[in-house]
Amino acid sequence: MDIPKLLSNMCGEDAENLFSALIKPASIMAKDRKKDLLNIFMNFDLDQKKVFFDAVPYSGDIVDEQKYHYFGNNPAAAKQTYVVRDAGSMLNFWLGKPKGIMQNLYEFIGDGKLKELLRECQESQLFDEKGICEAAIQFREALGEVEFEVKRDKADKGLYINGDKVSPDKFINFCLEDESNGKFVLVIPQIIKDGETICISQDEAYLTAITESLQGESVGSLAVCHLCGKSKHDINTVEYSTKLSKSSIGKVFVTTTVNYSPLFNKSNHQKNYSLCKACYEKILFGEKAVMRDYKIRVAGEDCVLLFAGVTDKLETKFLPALKANIDAVFNHNELSGWASDLIKEFDCQGIATYLGKKIHLYEFHMVFYRTDGKSTSVVKTIESVSRIRFEEVNKAFAKILQERFDKFLTSFSLANIYRMIPVSTNSKGEQLDIGRVLDFYSGILKGEAIARNVIFDFATEALEKGIRELNSAKLRNYKNLHRLEALYGKDYGKDFYGAEMVMMYLALIEVLQELKILNEEVVMMEEIGSPEVQYPEYIQEMEQFLTAHHFNMAQKKLFYMGVLMHLIGRAQYKQDHKTKPILDKITYSGMTDKEVLDFYLELQAKGRQYQSILLKNKILGVFEQIEGCVTRNLGDVDKKNQLTEKENVFFIKAGYSFCVLNYKNKGADNNDSSEK
Repeated sequence: MDIPKLLSNMCGEDAENLFSALIKPASIMAKDRKKDLLNIFMNFDLDQKKVFFDAVPYSGDIVDEQKYHYFGNNPAAAKQTYVVRDAGSMLNFWLGKPKGIMQNLYEFIGDGKLKELLRECQESQLFDEKGICEAAIQFREALGEVEFEVKRDKADKGLYINGDKVSPDKFINFCLEDESNGKFVLVIPQIIKDGETICISQDEAYLTAITESLQGESVGSLAVCHLCGKSKHDINTVEYSTKLSKSSIGKVFVTTTVNYSPLFNKSNHQKNYSLCKACYEKILFGEKAVMRDYKIRVAGEDCVLLFAGVTDKLETKFLPALKANIDAVFNHNELSGWASDLIKEFDCQGIATYLGKKIHLYEFHMVFYRTDGKSTSVVKTIESVSRIRFEEVNKAFAKILQERFDKFLTSFSLANIYRMIPVSTNSKGEQLDIGRVLDFYSGILKGEAIARNVIFDFATEALEKGIRELNSAKLRNYKNLHRLEALYGKDYGKDFYGAEMVMMYLALIEVLQELKILNEEVVMMEEIGSPEVQYPEYIQEMEQFLTAHHFNMAQKKLFYMGVLMHLIGRAQYKQDHKTKPILDKITYSGMTDKEVLDFYLELQAKGRQYQSILLKNKILGVFEQIEGCVTRNLGDVDKKNQLTEKENVFFIKAGYSFCVLNYKNKGADNNDSSEK
C-alpha cells in the first residue's frame, strides 16, 4: 500500500489553493453546543495603545474557520505562527514555541504593510518576545484594578488573575465589557490603526507566508518522482514530508520513520519514494480530504478508507457513495433489509451501477489509527480489499441470515463481529486487545484461513466473560459485547445474552464455511438412518433445526443435553431458584468427554429430583423423550469424541439457546414471568 500515492489520488476537486488544505473545523464539545457560541476578536489598538476583546456570534458549519483561516496549531515542535486559535489554546499567545505567537509572526512574515503594523504594535508595547504585554490588556471596568500574570514554570504554567489560576474562557470573560455565559470558539487577532481594522489572518501577506512555508524549498535534486513518473528538478522528499500533518495518517510517511526508507534505517528515503513539489501538494490536499470525508468508526476505533481503481482510475465523485456503503456494513444495526437490497444492487461482472453511473473495479484499504492531536499511531491496516470480495462477504452474511437464522437473529453482518469478541479497556477507555478483532476482520475480508479452534475459543470466552459481567454488582468491562448493557439487571438477561451469542457464533461458522475460509468444517451432516421413533411436534422442531444446520451425532447429543438443562432450569426457577443453579455446572474453559458424561448423569439425577415439578407443569414426558434423544445419539461412550472440550460446551449451550429463543419467538416467557 503506497499511502502517498493513494492520498494524492484522493485530493478531490476542491484543491484551489494550498493553504485551504489546512482548514480545520473547530472542536466543540457536545455539552457546549447548547450554549451561545461566540468568536472573540482580540484587537491590538494602535490608536489607544491597548489590547481589548470583542465577542461576535460563531457561524458554525466551518464558515468562520474558512473565513478567518483557522488551521489549528502548528504541527509538533514547529514555530507557532498560525494566528487564529481555539479559545482553549490561547496560552500560546504567550508561550507559543519558541516565543509568543505575535512575536513569532513578526519574525515570520515578509516585508510589507502587515510587517510594519506588527512592528508598531511591538514598539507600542502591545506585545513582545514574552507574549501579549500584561499592562496593555484592557479588563472590564467594573472589575476595578486587576492583577494579571502569566506563569511559565512547568508546574504552575497558566493564566493568573488576582493570584488565582483561571481558564482561557474565564480570562476572556474578564476582558469583555459584558460578561457572557456562552462558549468561546475562535480567537481572531486584529490590528486597529487610524480607525481602520486589519484582520491578520485575512491579510494577503500572512496567507502568502503560510503558503510558502507549506510549499517548502523548490530547490531540490534532479530525479524521477515516484508518483507522477516525471523527471523533475524539485525532488525534495525530506523537506516535503516534514510538512505533512502529525495528527493524520500522513504521519507514517515522514523521514523520521522507517516506513519508507530502504533497509529500515531512517535514511535515503528519496531513493525509494522521491517526491516533486506538485505531487507533494496533491498529497496535502488528499490528506485533508481523507481525514475529513473518509473517516469512519469500526470496532470502536478510528479508521480511514483509501480507495484505488483496479483497471481504471476511480473518479473522486463516486467515493462518498462507496464510503457510505462500507460505513453501513460496519455500523448499521438492522442490516436484514439492507442486505437483501445489497444483493439486488450489485452484480458480479466487474462493474456496479450506482446512481445511474458506471463504477469500474476498485479496491479499498482500511487504516486504523489513534491520535491525540499531536501525533498518530497506526493500530492496524487491512490492505487491498477488492470490491468483488467485499460484496461476496456481505452476500454470505445476508444469505445465512435470511435462509437459516431469520427466526433467531434480527440482523447479522460484519458489524456483529465486534459485539462477539470480548474487548477490555483501560482506565482511559482505550481498547487494549482490539488487535484480535481487527485481525479477524482482516482474515474475512482478505480470504485468509481461519482456524476452527479460534472460533470456539472466542465463543466460550464471550459466554464466560459476558455472563460474569451480568452476575457482577456493576458492569466494569467488555461493554462492547452484544446487548450486555441493555440486558444487565434483567432476570432474563443471562439467558438471552447467552442464547443470542451462541446463535451468532453458529451463524458465523456457517458464513465462514460458505466463504470456504474455515480450515476445518464444523457442521457436516453424517449419513445416518432415519430413526424408527415418531417424534412429537416439539422434538420435530428441534430435529428440523439440527438437520438444517447439519449437526452430526456428537453435536446432536450435546444439543439435547442443553435442552434437558433448559427444562431443569425452568423447574428450578419455579422453585424460586432464580439463578438456575444447573447453569453453574457448565465449565466455560472446556469440558472433557468424561465431564460431559458426568454432566448428563447430573441432569438425569436432577430430573428425578424435580420430577413432581416437571409433572405438575406437564413436561415430565418431554424430559423423558429428550433423554431418549440423547441416548440415540450417544454412540460409543468409550470411543474418543471428535469434538474439542470447548466445542462440547458450545453445543450444550446451543441446545439451551434454541429453547430460550424458541420460547421467546412463540410468545411464551422463558422464565414464566412477564418480559418487559
